[in-house]
Amino acid sequence: MEFRYLLRTLEELEPGDHLCCIYETEEEHRSLVTPFLRNGLEHNQKVIYIVDARTAETVIGYLRDGGVKVEPYLEKGQLVIMGVKDAYMKGGVFDPEGMIELLRGQTELALSEGYQALRVTGEMTWALQGFPGSERLIEYEAKLNEFFPGSKCLAICQYDRRRFDSEILLDVLTTHPIAVIGTEVFDNFYYLPPTEFLGPDPSKAIMSRRLKNLADRKRAEETLDRRNKELFSLNVIGNTISQSLELDRVLEDTLRAVLDMMGLKQGWIFLREGPDNRLKLASHIGLPQKFLEEETKEPLEDCIGFHVIREKEALIAENIVECPRLMSSLPNEERPRYHASVPLISKDEVVGIMNLTSEGSWPFSEQDLMLLTNIGHQVGVAIENARLFEETRQKSSELQEAYERLKSLYEELKEEKERTDTLKKELEDKYGLSNIVGKNHKMQAIYDLIGDVSQSDSTVLIQGESGTGKELIARAIHTLSSRKGRPFVVANCSAYAETLLESELFGHEKGAFTGAIRRKKGRFELADRGTIFLDEIGEIPTPTQLLLLRVLQERKFERVGGEQTIEVDVRIIAATNRDLNKEMMDGRFREDLYYRLNVIPIMVPPLREREDDIPLLAKHFLDTYASSSKKAIRGFSEEVMEIFLNHNWPGNVRELQNVVEHAVILTKGEMIIENDLPQNLRWAIPRSEEPPRSLKETEKNLILKVLKEVGGNKYRAAKKLGITRSTLYGKVRKHGIVIPEKE
Repeated sequence: MEFRYLLRTLEELEPGDHLCCIYETEEEHRSLVTPFLRNGLEHNQKVIYIVDARTAETVIGYLRDGGVKVEPYLEKGQLVIMGVKDAYMKGGVFDPEGMIELLRGQTELALSEGYQALRVTGEMTWALQGFPGSERLIEYEAKLNEFFPGSKCLAICQYDRRRFDSEILLDVLTTHPIAVIGTEVFDNFYYLPPTEFLGPDPSKAIMSRRLKNLADRKRAEETLDRRNKELFSLNVIGNTISQSLELDRVLEDTLRAVLDMMGLKQGWIFLREGPDNRLKLASHIGLPQKFLEEETKEPLEDCIGFHVIREKEALIAENIVECPRLMSSLPNEERPRYHASVPLISKDEVVGIMNLTSEGSWPFSEQDLMLLTNIGHQVGVAIENARLFEETRQKSSELQEAYERLKSLYEELKEEKERTDTLKKELEDKYGLSNIVGKNHKMQAIYDLIGDVSQSDSTVLIQGESGTGKELIARAIHTLSSRKGRPFVVANCSAYAETLLESELFGHEKGAFTGAIRRKKGRFELADRGTIFLDEIGEIPTPTQLLLLRVLQERKFERVGGEQTIEVDVRIIAATNRDLNKEMMDGRFREDLYYRLNVIPIMVPPLREREDDIPLLAKHFLDTYASSSKKAIRGFSEEVMEIFLNHNWPGNVRELQNVVEHAVILTKGEMIIENDLPQNLRWAIPRSEEPPRSLKETEKNLILKVLKEVGGNKYRAAKKLGITRSTLYGKVRKHGIVIPEKE
């Protein structure tokens, strides 16, 4: 039997295995017992431990130290600790046959209890105590080898090397197929089957086995030495190949290394090339000049290479009769006696052939052929790698050009991205919160509400007078939401006749009505996955209100003239300048639709209720239009600002925006003056019947009003007025204002 080290370890033993364990230290004993028992318990095997020199507590301690919770296994009977007298010495005498019957019975019992197998281990030191029948120990071990094969039982017999003499241990080794020495598991080459060990002349059988083991060991050493040389040779070839990716150098260096390694002087390499795969001489050492002067392409059918390529295996020829070209190139006395031809293989294809010749009387051996075959695989891969490297190098200029083109495209894309980002930023600035100007406390509350509702998909109803900026608020909600990259579709419900509004919102099929020459998607369908803004929602007629209610409830509708139900994922924001609650009470607006729309109400105050925002808004519009018209305008005159503060602004922010745009276009100087304003504004009647106030009085009253609103907090008052604290202090002193105490 060939000597072999088993990597499977104790944990991978199987039923039917019979082992002996020869240990010398307690640590070796522990390293054997713990994994053997634990593995059996974890794999639903019944485990019996026959104690002798140790107590049950010692064995249980081993398992606990190995991480095994012992008590559950003991309670259900999966782990059994058995004494020597209950196992080996029933009746006070050791009986090998009785012990084997005990193992057979315990195995059948374990299987009937639902376990996969029986696992047994026992300490054999009892055999040294002089019990009757203990002299039959080795006979018992040999007979066990008739019981274990094919059974559902496996066992380890434990022998303490410190207590048993060498002669007994040698007999123990002879009767166990597997041995554990220390912590290593081996196939036991001392083992004798029971037919030989229990035969008529066991001494002769043991001697024959030992002589055979010596021969096996010699062959094993020779095999190991040969393997080491082969590995060394393969390593040398591998290192040679790895030194370069130049095909010519790879072939020459490899061929030289192989010749040096095998003590040869002559070799050459053919590579398959062209559509007909003819063999072309690619590298050579020691070939005669006449050989080289002939056509460099070898006819495939005329040489040994034909057979090598067809069979994909190395061949040896004597007297080189298989290579006519080489035979004709040399005189008889110089012709090599042996010729080896080896396929160079990559990806299961022969890419070339390496040829070697031997001048001496030593033929190529089978081991040489195997080694050359392995080298052929290495070289075949190296040839393919070198060819790929050559192709890569040839295409490097193309790749460089492609890189430069890609780099140029990248720069163009980068510039395009920057332009896109700029446009995106402009859109976000235009429609985000930064475009809604105002420091009034009512507007501050709206800003906070916009930030909150933008994070949800709830329906929003924006109410306020015309020109207060309802659409800006709707766009800001969309821009700050997760839908900002999706469509924002505006539908003005007051811009269409009743007969056309339904088609505008929900779309229509071809032929649905006169003039419907093609299918058209409605605003809801166009806004899918985005936001739809229903402006002037209070103008929707009653029949369309019912259709809109269904969309709000189910997000489903049909096109006009269509039967297919369309489902959309859309957020709805509605706006109106009407008092929808009053409209509902008067019966002009459906109650159920009102409550569906009024999930999150936003009331936008008119400009007359946010007087402190008028200077900020005017300055904002002035900067915008002055920049677009390329005019250097510093601000408004005191008379103009007084008109702004006294005007009622029925058109709200939109009216103020138009007035500033009008003034910027007409002004000729650096300040907007009264004559730059629209005529109707200059002639406007003041908001109240009180006599007009001076700018100084207006400024004083505005400061007093703001200070009162913020409880005398100068920091908040300055911030609300849009001026610095030092400017506020100066105006307070100028007007002789007494700051009220903070509440």
